[in-house]
Order: sequence, then structure tokens, then C-alpha cells
Amino acid sequence: MTEVQYLTLDSIQEGVGASQVLSYVERLAKNWNIELISFEKDFSSIENTNSIARGEFTWRPLPFGKYGEVAGLNRIWRLRKLVNRKAVVHARSDFAAFSAIIAGSKKVIWDCRALTPDQRIAAKNKSRYSIEYVALRLIESVCAKKSQKIIVITEKARFFLQKRYGIPASKFLHVSTCVDLQRFRNDQKLQKGKGEGIKIAFIGTIGPQYDIDLIARIIEELRKLRKVHFTVSLSKGSTELYSTLKYDTVLSLSHSEMPKFIASQDIGLSVWRQDMGVSLFSVAATKNAEFLACGKPIIVNENQGDIGGWIRDTKTGVSTRSNDLKSAKQYAQEVINLIDEGENLSNRCRTLAEKYYSLEDAVWQISNVYKSLLSN
Repeated sequence: MTEVQYLTLDSIQEGVGASQVLSYVERLAKNWNIELISFEKDFSSIENTNSIARGEFTWRPLPFGKYGEVAGLNRIWRLRKLVNRKAVVHARSDFAAFSAIIAGSKKVIWDCRALTPDQRIAAKNKSRYSIEYVALRLIESVCAKKSQKIIVITEKARFFLQKRYGIPASKFLHVSTCVDLQRFRNDQKLQKGKGEGIKIAFIGTIGPQYDIDLIARIIEELRKLRKVHFTVSLSKGSTELYSTLKYDTVLSLSHSEMPKFIASQDIGLSVWRQDMGVSLFSVAATKNAEFLACGKPIIVNENQGDIGGWIRDTKTGVSTRSNDLKSAKQYAQEVINLIDEGENLSNRCRTLAEKYYSLEDAVWQISNVYKSLLSN
């Protein structure tokens, strides 16, 4: 009998589905009977369109379908019809949670991965009075008020949602975006001598949320100080914005290739636009955790989720505050100073990852929520 139904609109064959969803479910399934429902863009690689036994859990892949608002509503409706109202429904995203709630489930965990309404309008430069924003806020409101538990990936998001909807703190569980610390390791100790070249990487789904101008300025200023090899690794769904950057290599890697690639780099980039507003409160990029776990520093916004403050306080990267040329020069020099520390920096990065981004710790916390909801 299914005890937990895990709903996600992400594909588990790529991106965050492979790095996050699959990692969680494989471990949670050791203690719970889990059915995973996902939406797959590449259905040709799936032999059976019905439920598939995958390891210790059952996987029900669904065809993703088309892009756009109408297609998105269709996915919500299709998902609603598959909700198991007797099980705990772990719904990853607003849309998955909304599907479970309108299906009548009374054991819904809203796994809030982003402040979706605010992030969408900020990325598209739309008004808060637009139909899209109003609709997304309605969905978010239903998820916040009708779910039984809310998982947030940053403390800033928890405080924000508490205030926005008047929700008690006891309804929240903070579980940051996590990383498998056994796969992403800092075994490759830095042997780099002072003055040597720097390998810097910008990876993931590259879209309008990133501050491409500031990233370009930082790379340009770094090239004035050291020899730099700048790699862009694209995930599916990336826009052409990266093409304006003066990169040395552009490639596309699978999740299984990421540990080795990140371990070969010196520093990672994850700089969002400062004008993304409150949506930055709920940013906790997977790549940040992966770089830190490999002992590599990162460049992020100071107000990006919780990570901006952690990076600043632990000296495990660079926290950006503004994007003018003078600031870019300062950030480039900060990168040089950090890289020249060598092994001490690597150890600080790994320690930060172990403290906040442990996948095993997250699984333990989530399991306790399942146990609580199933006992009610």
C-alpha cells in the first residue's frame, strides 16, 4: 500500500529532478512505500507508460506535453486525477500542491521551492496587477492555507510566508536544497600556487533571473588579474542569454558528470539580478551546495536566500551587493584573495556544506513529517 505519494512537475531524468527529487525519493523509499509521479519531456526513453518499479519505489512517469499557460493548467488537472487521498502527498511546487488540495487530500505537504508569483513577474518585468500574478497568488494562497505542512528552502522564505498569510511558525519545516555529500566531495585538495590561472564555471538553467551584465564584468576584471578559463554548462531550458558572455568553453553535462566537473573547477557563479525583489528570499540553488561540498567557493548575491549571509560570514565565496564596474573590480580581487588561500578555503567550504546541505539530515527531517501526518 502506498504510504507516500511524491508529486513533481520536474523530470527525474534531468536537472533538479535528477539531482534533488531522485536523490530524496531513493533514500526516503528505504523506510516508506512511495509512489513518485513526474512529468517527463523525453518520453521516448521510457519503455512503459504505466507505473514502473524503480528500485525500492514505484515511478509513474507522465508525458510533459506542451509549454504555455493552458498546457500548465492541463498538467494540474491530470495530476489531480491521480492523487491518492489516503496517502501523505508530498507535493513539490505550488502547482503540485494545488493539484493535491483540489483533489481533496487532507495530508498535503507543500514543498515550496520558490516564491513563484514574485519570481515570475520579476523575471518577466510584469505588473503585480497582471492576470498571471493574481492567479499565481491565488494558487500560492490556497497552498499556504490548506496544506498541512510547508517545507521551505530558506529561513527568509519562512518569515516572508508567515507574514504574508498569517501562518504559525509550527506549520513550517526548513529544509534547504541539499547535496549528496558522498558523491560531491573535496578529495581533490587544491595544489594551486599563488598566481596560477583560475577555472570558473557558470552552470544550470540559465535564464533572465541571472545578472548577466555583472557576471560579464566580473569575468572581464578577473582576466586583467589572472589567466581565466570560463566554462558555461547549460541545462535544458536555458535561454540564449549566455551567448553574450565571453566564455572559453560551453558544454552540457548530465547530473552524473557534475561531481567530477565541479571538483575540477576553482569557483562557481550564481549571481541573480538584484531587482528580482522578494523572490530572492527563496533562492537556494542546487549548484551552490554542490560547489561547497566539493570544497569550492561561490559568487552569489548578498540577499540571495540564506546563502548570501552564510558566504559572507564564513568567507567561503563572494557576496555581491551592486553591479557597477567599481564593484566588479572589488569582487574580482576578492576572488583572487580567496583562491590564493588554497586548502584552508576548501575546508571551510566543505564544513559549510556539511552544516546546512546534508541530504541525509534532510531525509531524516522529512521522514519525521511523514510519520506525524500518517499517525493523525
